[in-house]
Amino acid sequence: FKQKPEIRRYKSLFLRNSGNDFNQTHIRDAFLQALVNNSVDLDYQSFQPTIAYFNGEYWGIINIREKVDADYLFCNYELSSVEINFLQVNLRAGSNNSYTAIRGSSADYDEIINFISSNSLVSDANYKHVASQFDIQEYVNYMAVQIYIANTDWPGNNVKLWKKSVDGKWRWILYDTDFGFGAESTD
Repeated sequence: FKQKPEIRRYKSLFLRNSGNDFNQTHIRDAFLQALVNNSVDLDYQSFQPTIAYFNGEYWGIINIREKVDADYLFCNYELSSVEINFLQVNLRAGSNNSYTAIRGSSADYDEIINFISSNSLVSDANYKHVASQFDIQEYVNYMAVQIYIANTDWPGNNVKLWKKSVDGKWRWILYDTDFGFGAESTD
């Protein structure tokens, strides 16, 4: 991928027809993520548009994307799946537990969320404790991008975060932004 030339090998890739934008621009998700292409500290998916043929039959334009899974963290950070805690959040699920561990454990996240819920961050000591667990600047970048692009399929959906199991800070990954910049559902 031109966006990340330092990565030479991938364990898995994702073929995407531009998701909910497939019948409009075909590039909205990739374009919105390209806006942050190394300009801010934020994890995002690289892409490469391609013409797809399957068994000699033309299928159209498809984006080859980095898959947002444990392999993403291996390729981008050289971390194995045993070295990470990787969560997916879905606030639309309607259950008390709005996130699931894709890899590792959610225990550290549970602990810091409980701390935030029970303590005022006005206290310098409390804020420093939270900042020791979250990559605050990366979180601000993530929130700013999602708000700026007006992603209507977020924050109740499409949220993934990760941290290195030992001495890591929670970071968010920008993905599935096809409802940004005014896109509407075609349902």
